Amino acid sequence: MRTQLWTTLHWLSSGTTSFARGLNDTPKIAAFLVLAIALAPEASAVHSLSGVWAVLAVSLAMGLGGLWGGYKILNVLSYRVASMEPGTGLVANTGTSLLVLAATPLGFPVSTTHVSVGALMGVRWAGDSRPGEGDALKLILIGWLITVPAAGTVSAVVSLTLHALE
Repeated sequence: MRTQLWTTLHWLSSGTTSFARGLNDTPKIAAFLVLAIALAPEASAVHSLSGVWAVLAVSLAMGLGGLWGGYKILNVLSYRVASMEPGTGLVANTGTSLLVLAATPLGFPVSTTHVSVGALMGVRWAGDSRPGEGDALKLILIGWLITVPAAGTVSAVVSLTLHALE
């Protein structure tokens, strides 16, 4: 009975995480779609409904994308970052949901995947779990350490190049 309770709570917490992701990500992505509609003169008939249609289209695309590609990410997070059991999943999902839901009304564009990885790191460190074969956490951390400086470097080079061409 106790395992069934943890499993049920884990599923509920994953639903909350999914809701938080949709609540935070949909407006960010829909804004680009609304801009594209506003810039397209032939789309004047949909201008009055652009916000509604953009949110619906993005919600549908996110749902389909989650079904199509989310399983692969789920496997990496639940087996190669931290071992996932109902209790650890509940803790990680609750932490992720709370942070993303707190950021949303403040307008902070957080990445639910990054927050989830951070929550899984916390679960893993609290459990004193050591890296094993095929450990994705090392690759994720290296990616995070490389991505920000690399993006800054590329942007600086492009900016300097554009200024030199003026």
